[in-house]
This record gives sequence, C-alpha cells and structure tokens, in this order.
Amino acid sequence: MSHPSPVLAEMRALLQSGALDALLPSAAVQAHQASVLPPAGTLVNIPQATTALAPPYVEGAVYYDLTLHKLRVGGAADWETITSV
Repeated sequence: MSHPSPVLAEMRALLQSGALDALLPSAAVQAHQASVLPPAGTLVNIPQATTALAPPYVEGAVYYDLTLHKLRVGGAADWETITSV
C-alpha cells in the first residue's frame, strides 16, 4: 500500500481544519452576488441614448451610444468610448 505524499497529507489536513475557508466567499457574499449578477449566459439590457441625450455621468456606469454606435463607460472623469483595436 502506498503512502500519501507529505504535501497531499498537509493539504488534506488544511481542508479538514477549515483553515482555507477564509479564502472562499462567505455565504453573505455569495447571496449578494446571486442577487445582482445575472445567471451565466444571460443577456444584459444596456441603456441606450444618443450622444446629446447621454445619461448623467457616473463612474463605472455603462450605456450604448446610438449616435456613435459604440459602448461608453463612465471613466475616471467623463464618459469613455470603447473602440475595437
């Protein structure tokens, strides 16, 4: 009968002790993510507006610009246009 390697034995002991639990998201974090994130493969409805009627700037916000035909993201100080490379 072969003996488990010391590394495997140590990993098993860490898992059983719960020492690695801190690296995993808590139940509260998982519940929050489930409430705000759409299921994988779900389409997200992005707001649309012309450049002239763009929504108020908010850092991190996203909208599709119907004039530019581009996605815009609220950057550090203003709307930034996402362009292909």
